[in-house]
Amino acid sequence: MIYPNLEAEMRRLRVTQQDIAAYIGRRPETVSKWMNGRSGEFSIGMAMAVKRHFFPSCSVEYLFSHEPCPPTVSSSADAPAFAADRADRRAGEKGEVPAPDGRQA
Repeated sequence: MIYPNLEAEMRRLRVTQQDIAAYIGRRPETVSKWMNGRSGEFSIGMAMAVKRHFFPSCSVEYLFSHEPCPPTVSSSADAPAFAADRADRRAGEKGEVPAPDGRQA
């Protein structure tokens, strides 16, 4: 992988290459090639769109760096509905029920 931080965040939030491909209107094979360094790369516009939609708390510099580094948090405190939905599904799979304020009951 040429984007180790993006890969780590994808694993953490259970975002797939297929999710990213569908969001930016590309084939999963194309995104796979970009992430593996076999062909092309994300444009700045696509990188910003992926960051805003899937990873709003991470900086684009962190996500698309070619060197692994600790996460940097951007100024946005809002989590995307996509990530919240995934977290809710993961909690449901584990039999956990979040409290109304978002904390685990």
